[in-house]
Amino acid sequence: MKTAIFLVAAALTVASVRGQNTAKFPGAVPGHSDLFVAKNRAQTTLTGAISSTSATTINVTSSGDFDDTGLVTIDNEIIAVCAKSGTTFTVGRSSCPNADGRGFDGSIAATHANGAVVQARMTAWHHNQLAAEAMAIATKLNYELVSVRDYGAVADGVTDDRAAIQSALTAASGKCIYFPGGHYIISAFVNLKVSNSCLLGGPSVRIENTYPGFDGYQNDGIRIGTASALDGDTGTEINISDVYVSGFNFINGSTRMGIWAVYARRVTIENIQGDGKAVIAVGNDADDECEHVIIRNITRTGVSATDWYTAGIFNTQYFVLDGVLSPYAVTGGNAIAVGRGAYGTITNVVADQNDNPGAPCITLEDSNRIQVSNFVLRNCSSGVTAYFGNVSYIDSYHLIGPGMIESSDRALNIYTRQNTITGVKTFGNTTSLVINSDAQSNYAIGNTFSEGTITDTVPLAGSWKWQANIGLFENYYAANVGIGQTNPEYPLVVASGTQARAALRGGVSSASPTEQGQFFFGANVRGGSEANKIIAMISGVSLDNTATTAGYLAFAPRNLSNNLPYSVYMREWGGLTLAGNLAIPTCNSSTRGTIFGTSGGVGVKDTLQVCAKDSGDAYAWRTIY
Repeated sequence: MKTAIFLVAAALTVASVRGQNTAKFPGAVPGHSDLFVAKNRAQTTLTGAISSTSATTINVTSSGDFDDTGLVTIDNEIIAVCAKSGTTFTVGRSSCPNADGRGFDGSIAATHANGAVVQARMTAWHHNQLAAEAMAIATKLNYELVSVRDYGAVADGVTDDRAAIQSALTAASGKCIYFPGGHYIISAFVNLKVSNSCLLGGPSVRIENTYPGFDGYQNDGIRIGTASALDGDTGTEINISDVYVSGFNFINGSTRMGIWAVYARRVTIENIQGDGKAVIAVGNDADDECEHVIIRNITRTGVSATDWYTAGIFNTQYFVLDGVLSPYAVTGGNAIAVGRGAYGTITNVVADQNDNPGAPCITLEDSNRIQVSNFVLRNCSSGVTAYFGNVSYIDSYHLIGPGMIESSDRALNIYTRQNTITGVKTFGNTTSLVINSDAQSNYAIGNTFSEGTITDTVPLAGSWKWQANIGLFENYYAANVGIGQTNPEYPLVVASGTQARAALRGGVSSASPTEQGQFFFGANVRGGSEANKIIAMISGVSLDNTATTAGYLAFAPRNLSNNLPYSVYMREWGGLTLAGNLAIPTCNSSTRGTIFGTSGGVGVKDTLQVCAKDSGDAYAWRTIY
């Protein structure tokens, strides 16, 4: 490798000597005349003496093996030949003829006798190797990697480089446009509209858009693709593909969106930083859809004073968002926003919204089949929110977790259906999990909810909605938790003012201050009418009982307090106890099949009865014991 570097350096040195005052290099591929290419092992003799050190012609016996230009040696002198005519060589470097072709490369011009050998043996061979490598490298770089400085960009933090950068991007098809380190000023966005291109920057590449005021799009940094008429362009469908962008920092908060891809397919964008309204965006809420997008390593470097996001993905299907660091607040906005997205993954996210009101960390709107995992979220209005904005009753099928949510208002805020929440740890939040109107068939499996509430909201006026539609499987409740309750007194309370469905399996509760290890299910718990129902499925429940009162599952038909009895106990040892302190209801078609236990006083036996109908269709309580 060291040899290759030396050869390249030597070859480029040769080229620079030839063109150092012409401004031809870099930016052009050197030719044979630039590099003085010579024929290998070419040799002849002088047909006349060279009697002067400033002579500019050389007469030889034959010249067929020599190129028109190149280097020859006579005795110890190296001579640059600039032209050949018959058997006469003309000497020169800066012009032809010119005596400065004599004594080339440190040798000394001298006189030479008739018959002296004129040759280009090993000197020519080595030189040709250097020349060939220089031309190959220059050709490859000129084809695949073009610097924006070749188009006039200066990156001095003062000069407007927009026109120069746009010229480079326009010529980018099939090439990589390279941005050398520096501070690039652009007076409006630049636009890559050609496929099969790449833009390469690095940690020291800073771009600042100085367009005065946000006008909708002129303040963007780099746009990829042709946007729709809604965004000041003429695009109507995907019009660019196979693009790679890496290594840009959009600074001073003046850039609306650092990188914005629209109507694009097979796009990879990575290693982007910024402090504007958005560091990166793909697609748009209403149009400009994209597909097959990979985004990696996005970093917010400062507070955003406006309500957008660090990374946004809209109208895009098949995407990967891997690695978002958003430690500064996006005031009123999101760390990550997804709208109308499908078939994507969001992973490795660290976000802190610094307690800004209305500032969620991750929002999924009108989206489906997205996995959100490996996240650490803090100080959000909502940690992860799945909701519908333009589509009602959406089945989103999201998989959320594992991850951690801390010190937020609502850790998990669910409006949509068919979601699974697994492996999420919440602590220090106001509410663990909010199940909103129209949220159905959601499952929470293997989470740790450390806060006091899991809530659902009041259904829409005039609408019949299922609430608390959630399966709670193998979760740990480190504090009193309520579904449909804001201030539950017990480890888990499921209750609702309307019909509710809930499932519990394999849960573990911690100790409650008054009665240890209990779960409560009841439509009339903490309010509601007796006509309301709750449908519950319970299996494999573990009760963490550390006090004298045995742990149990209790079903309560009436308002619940510590002093009122319960109708049914499911004991930790597997037994079922029927409460004996309530008034027995009337036996009729509504209560048929009910088994009721009544406690007897001192000296009076307990009774166990069943409400049943005889062959004459008469209902009555039949005593079992």
